[in-house]
Amino acid sequence: DARVRDSEKPVAEASQTVPKEPALKIFTGAKLAPPPPGMVAVRGGRLNLGLGAEQVRKIVEICREDRARYRKVACDKLTDEMNGETAEIPSFYLDRTEVSQSVYDRCVRAKKCRSIRTRWELKSQPATGLTRDNATAYCAWRGKRLPTHREWLYAVRGPDSSTLFPWGDEGPLVGKTARANSGRFVPGGGRADRRDRNKYAGPVEIFKNVESPFGAINLAGNVREWTSTGGPRDAIVVGGGWQNAPYQLRSSRIDRVKATKFGNDLGFRCALSPSDG
Repeated sequence: DARVRDSEKPVAEASQTVPKEPALKIFTGAKLAPPPPGMVAVRGGRLNLGLGAEQVRKIVEICREDRARYRKVACDKLTDEMNGETAEIPSFYLDRTEVSQSVYDRCVRAKKCRSIRTRWELKSQPATGLTRDNATAYCAWRGKRLPTHREWLYAVRGPDSSTLFPWGDEGPLVGKTARANSGRFVPGGGRADRRDRNKYAGPVEIFKNVESPFGAINLAGNVREWTSTGGPRDAIVVGGGWQNAPYQLRSSRIDRVKATKFGNDLGFRCALSPSDG
Protein backbone atom coordinates (compact mmCIF):
# COMPACT_ATOMS: atom_id res chain seq x y z
CA ASP A 1 0.00 0.00 0.00
CA ALA A 2 1.41 3.39 -0.99
CA ARG A 3 -0.60 5.37 1.57
CA VAL A 4 1.75 7.87 3.18
CA ARG A 5 2.09 8.54 6.87
CA ASP A 6 1.20 11.98 8.27
CA SER A 7 4.87 12.82 8.73
CA GLU A 8 5.55 12.02 5.07
CA LYS A 9 2.73 13.91 3.37
CA PRO A 10 3.77 15.91 0.31
CA VAL A 11 4.09 19.63 0.79
CA ALA A 12 1.08 21.48 -0.60
CA GLU A 13 1.29 23.30 -3.91
CA ALA A 14 1.47 26.78 -2.38
CA SER A 15 4.84 26.08 -0.78
CA GLN A 16 6.61 25.20 -4.02
CA THR A 17 9.49 27.37 -5.15
CA VAL A 18 10.79 27.67 -8.70
CA PRO A 19 13.86 29.25 -10.23
CA LYS A 20 13.67 32.92 -11.13
CA GLU A 21 14.18 32.25 -14.83
CA PRO A 22 10.89 32.80 -16.70
CA ALA A 23 9.11 29.84 -18.23
CA LEU A 24 9.40 29.38 -21.97
CA LYS A 25 6.84 31.21 -24.07
CA ILE A 26 4.03 29.17 -25.58
CA PHE A 27 4.50 28.90 -29.34
CA THR A 28 2.02 30.86 -31.44
CA GLY A 29 1.34 31.36 -35.10
CA ALA A 30 -0.25 28.11 -36.26
CA LYS A 31 -4.03 28.03 -36.27
CA LEU A 32 -5.57 25.48 -33.96
CA ALA A 33 -8.91 25.61 -32.22
CA PRO A 34 -8.81 26.38 -28.48
CA PRO A 35 -8.18 23.22 -26.43
CA PRO A 36 -10.86 21.48 -24.39
CA PRO A 37 -10.90 22.32 -20.66
CA GLY A 38 -7.85 21.02 -18.84
CA MET A 39 -5.80 20.54 -22.01
CA VAL A 40 -3.21 22.55 -23.94
CA ALA A 41 -2.94 22.97 -27.71
CA VAL A 42 0.20 21.44 -29.22
CA ARG A 43 0.73 22.94 -32.65
CA GLY A 44 2.28 20.53 -35.11
CA GLY A 45 5.80 20.80 -36.46
CA ARG A 46 9.09 19.01 -36.89
CA LEU A 47 10.38 16.95 -33.97
CA ASN A 48 14.08 16.32 -33.37
CA LEU A 49 14.26 12.90 -31.74
CA GLY A 50 17.86 12.76 -30.57
CA LEU A 51 20.36 14.70 -28.49
CA GLY A 52 22.89 17.10 -29.92
CA ALA A 53 26.51 17.34 -28.81
CA GLU A 54 25.76 20.24 -26.45
CA GLN A 55 22.91 18.33 -24.80
CA VAL A 56 25.13 15.28 -24.30
CA ARG A 57 27.82 17.45 -22.68
CA LYS A 58 25.23 19.02 -20.39
CA ILE A 59 23.55 15.80 -19.28
CA VAL A 60 26.94 14.25 -18.45
CA GLU A 61 27.64 17.32 -16.32
CA ILE A 62 24.30 16.94 -14.53
CA CYS A 63 24.96 13.24 -13.95
CA ARG A 64 28.31 14.04 -12.36
CA GLU A 65 26.53 16.41 -10.00
CA ASP A 66 24.06 13.65 -9.15
CA ARG A 67 26.89 11.23 -8.42
CA ALA A 68 28.27 13.70 -5.90
CA ARG A 69 24.82 14.10 -4.32
CA TYR A 70 23.57 10.49 -4.30
CA ARG A 71 25.30 7.22 -3.55
CA LYS A 72 26.03 4.74 -6.35
CA VAL A 73 24.55 6.68 -9.26
CA ALA A 74 25.85 5.34 -12.58
CA CYS A 75 25.50 7.55 -15.65
CA ASP A 76 23.49 6.01 -18.49
CA LYS A 77 25.08 5.31 -21.86
CA LEU A 78 23.77 7.90 -24.30
CA THR A 79 24.65 6.21 -27.59
CA ASP A 80 21.05 5.25 -28.40
CA GLU A 81 19.85 8.77 -27.57
CA MET A 82 22.17 10.49 -30.07
CA ASN A 83 20.62 10.52 -33.52
CA GLY A 84 19.71 13.06 -36.16
CA GLU A 85 16.26 11.71 -36.96
CA THR A 86 13.32 14.06 -37.36
CA ALA A 87 9.59 13.47 -37.67
CA GLU A 88 6.60 15.62 -38.56
CA ILE A 89 4.07 15.74 -35.72
CA PRO A 90 0.46 16.76 -36.47
CA SER A 91 -1.29 19.15 -34.10
CA PHE A 92 -2.98 17.62 -31.07
CA TYR A 93 -4.20 18.42 -27.58
CA LEU A 94 -2.58 17.19 -24.36
CA ASP A 95 -3.72 17.21 -20.75
CA ARG A 96 -2.05 20.10 -18.96
CA THR A 97 -1.36 17.94 -15.89
CA GLU A 98 -1.08 14.30 -15.01
CA VAL A 99 -4.45 12.71 -14.25
CA SER A 100 -5.16 13.11 -10.53
CA GLN A 101 -6.70 10.57 -8.18
CA SER A 102 -9.86 12.66 -7.78
CA VAL A 103 -10.67 12.84 -11.50
CA TYR A 104 -9.73 9.20 -12.09
CA ASP A 105 -12.09 8.14 -9.29
CA ARG A 106 -15.00 9.57 -11.31
CA CYS A 107 -14.34 6.89 -13.91
CA VAL A 108 -14.30 4.24 -11.18
CA ARG A 109 -17.64 5.46 -9.86
CA ALA A 110 -18.99 5.30 -13.41
CA LYS A 111 -17.84 1.64 -13.45
CA LYS A 112 -15.67 2.24 -16.50
CA CYS A 113 -12.29 2.03 -14.77
CA ARG A 114 -10.51 -0.25 -12.36
CA SER A 115 -9.75 1.08 -8.88
CA ILE A 116 -6.33 2.56 -8.12
CA ARG A 117 -4.02 -0.04 -6.55
CA THR A 118 -1.57 2.34 -4.87
CA ARG A 119 -3.44 5.24 -3.33
CA TRP A 120 -1.90 8.47 -2.08
CA GLU A 121 -3.01 10.68 0.81
CA LEU A 122 -4.22 13.64 -1.25
CA LYS A 123 -6.88 13.58 -3.96
CA SER A 124 -4.75 16.04 -5.93
CA GLN A 125 -1.84 13.60 -6.19
CA PRO A 126 -1.52 11.69 -9.48
CA ALA A 127 -3.41 8.48 -10.15
CA THR A 128 -0.80 5.70 -9.95
CA GLY A 129 -0.91 1.94 -9.52
CA LEU A 130 -2.48 1.56 -12.96
CA THR A 131 -1.50 -0.60 -15.92
CA ARG A 132 -1.38 0.71 -19.48
CA ASP A 133 -4.82 -0.81 -20.13
CA ASN A 134 -6.18 0.97 -17.05
CA ALA A 135 -4.84 4.29 -18.30
CA THR A 136 -6.16 3.61 -21.81
CA ALA A 137 -9.62 2.84 -20.42
CA TYR A 138 -9.73 6.13 -18.53
CA CYS A 139 -8.68 8.16 -21.57
CA ALA A 140 -11.29 6.37 -23.71
CA TRP A 141 -13.97 7.16 -21.12
CA ARG A 142 -13.08 10.83 -21.55
CA GLY A 143 -13.15 10.50 -25.35
CA LYS A 144 -9.36 10.74 -25.48
CA ARG A 145 -6.35 8.43 -25.83
CA LEU A 146 -2.83 7.98 -24.51
CA PRO A 147 -0.23 10.09 -26.33
CA THR A 148 2.38 8.41 -28.48
CA HIS A 149 6.01 8.64 -27.42
CA ARG A 150 6.77 11.10 -30.24
CA GLU A 151 3.80 13.30 -29.36
CA TRP A 152 4.94 13.41 -25.75
CA LEU A 153 8.52 14.24 -26.76
CA TYR A 154 7.31 16.99 -29.09
CA ALA A 155 5.21 18.47 -26.28
CA VAL A 156 8.40 18.63 -24.18
CA ARG A 157 10.68 20.06 -26.88
CA GLY A 158 8.59 22.02 -29.34
CA PRO A 159 9.52 22.38 -33.03
CA ASP A 160 13.12 22.02 -34.20
CA SER A 161 14.44 21.64 -30.66
CA SER A 162 16.43 18.94 -28.85
CA THR A 163 16.25 20.31 -25.31
CA LEU A 164 16.91 18.02 -22.36
CA PHE A 165 13.97 19.21 -20.27
CA PRO A 166 10.68 21.05 -20.86
CA TRP A 167 12.24 24.33 -19.71
CA GLY A 168 15.52 23.97 -21.63
CA ASP A 169 18.92 22.38 -20.97
CA GLU A 170 19.53 23.43 -17.37
CA GLY A 171 19.12 20.71 -14.75
CA PRO A 172 16.05 20.24 -12.52
CA LEU A 173 17.91 21.44 -9.41
CA VAL A 174 19.02 25.06 -9.26
CA GLY A 175 20.66 26.14 -6.01
CA LYS A 176 18.13 25.59 -3.24
CA THR A 177 15.16 25.40 -5.59
CA ALA A 178 13.88 22.87 -8.10
CA ARG A 179 11.95 22.72 -11.36
CA ALA A 180 10.72 19.14 -10.93
CA ASN A 181 9.96 16.49 -8.32
CA SER A 182 12.78 13.92 -8.37
CA GLY A 183 15.50 12.19 -6.43
CA ARG A 184 13.74 10.34 -3.61
CA PHE A 185 15.37 7.02 -4.47
CA VAL A 186 18.10 6.16 -6.96
CA PRO A 187 19.45 2.80 -8.19
CA GLY A 188 21.70 1.22 -5.58
CA GLY A 189 20.39 3.38 -2.76
CA GLY A 190 20.30 7.07 -2.06
CA ARG A 191 18.89 9.74 0.16
CA ALA A 192 16.04 12.20 -0.07
CA ASP A 193 16.79 15.56 -1.65
CA ARG A 194 14.09 17.88 -0.34
CA ARG A 195 14.79 20.90 -2.51
CA ASP A 196 11.64 20.04 -4.43
CA ARG A 197 9.81 19.78 -1.06
CA ASN A 198 8.14 16.49 -1.98
CA LYS A 199 9.35 13.19 -0.57
CA TYR A 200 6.94 11.25 -2.75
CA ALA A 201 4.58 12.07 -5.63
CA GLY A 202 3.26 15.63 -5.25
CA PRO A 203 -0.05 17.21 -6.31
CA VAL A 204 -0.47 17.42 -10.09
CA GLU A 205 -0.36 21.24 -9.95
CA ILE A 206 3.11 21.50 -8.40
CA PHE A 207 5.65 23.55 -10.36
CA LYS A 208 2.79 25.09 -12.29
CA ASN A 209 4.99 28.06 -13.22
CA VAL A 210 7.57 25.79 -14.88
CA GLU A 211 5.98 25.09 -18.24
CA SER A 212 6.81 23.26 -21.41
CA PRO A 213 6.79 25.14 -24.73
CA PHE A 214 3.04 24.52 -25.10
CA GLY A 215 2.00 25.02 -21.47
CA ALA A 216 1.80 21.49 -20.02
CA ILE A 217 3.39 21.04 -16.58
CA ASN A 218 5.30 18.24 -14.85
CA LEU A 219 6.30 16.54 -18.08
CA ALA A 220 9.56 15.90 -16.23
CA GLY A 221 9.39 14.38 -12.77
CA ASN A 222 6.63 13.62 -10.27
CA VAL A 223 5.53 10.36 -11.95
CA ARG A 224 6.61 8.52 -15.06
CA GLU A 225 3.92 8.47 -17.74
CA TRP A 226 2.47 5.74 -19.94
CA THR A 227 2.42 6.22 -23.72
CA SER A 228 0.57 4.21 -26.35
CA THR A 229 3.87 3.35 -28.09
CA GLY A 230 4.98 -0.26 -27.81
CA GLY A 231 3.71 -3.76 -28.42
CA PRO A 232 0.85 -5.74 -26.89
CA ARG A 233 2.99 -6.72 -23.91
CA ASP A 234 5.21 -3.70 -23.39
CA ALA A 235 5.13 0.07 -23.62
CA ILE A 236 7.40 3.08 -23.62
CA VAL A 237 7.22 5.05 -20.38
CA VAL A 238 8.59 8.60 -20.27
CA GLY A 239 9.33 11.61 -18.11
CA GLY A 240 11.02 10.17 -15.04
CA GLY A 241 9.46 10.44 -11.59
CA TRP A 242 9.99 11.07 -7.91
CA GLN A 243 12.15 7.95 -7.59
CA ASN A 244 14.58 9.01 -10.34
CA ALA A 245 17.80 11.00 -10.04
CA PRO A 246 17.56 14.44 -11.73
CA TYR A 247 19.62 13.50 -14.80
CA GLN A 248 17.17 10.65 -15.46
CA LEU A 249 14.38 13.18 -16.11
CA ARG A 250 15.85 14.10 -19.52
CA SER A 251 13.43 14.07 -22.42
CA SER A 252 15.38 11.53 -24.50
CA ARG A 253 15.35 8.82 -21.83
CA ILE A 254 12.72 6.08 -22.05
CA ASP A 255 11.79 3.07 -19.96
CA ARG A 256 10.47 -0.07 -21.64
CA VAL A 257 7.91 -1.45 -19.21
CA LYS A 258 5.59 -4.46 -19.23
CA ALA A 259 2.09 -3.24 -20.09
CA THR A 260 0.72 -5.08 -17.04
CA LYS A 261 3.10 -3.35 -14.62
CA PHE A 262 1.85 -0.86 -12.06
CA GLY A 263 3.59 1.15 -9.36
CA ASN A 264 3.36 4.29 -7.25
CA ASP A 265 5.71 6.20 -9.56
CA LEU A 266 3.82 5.41 -12.78
CA GLY A 267 0.91 7.59 -13.93
CA PHE A 268 -0.37 9.14 -17.14
CA ARG A 269 -2.05 11.97 -19.00
CA CYS A 270 -4.29 11.88 -22.06
CA ALA A 271 -4.12 13.27 -25.59
CA LEU A 272 -6.69 14.16 -28.24
CA SER A 273 -6.37 14.77 -31.96
CA PRO A 274 -8.48 17.60 -33.43
CA SER A 275 -10.24 15.02 -35.61
CA ASP A 276 -11.11 12.96 -32.52
CA GLY A 277 -13.17 15.70 -30.90
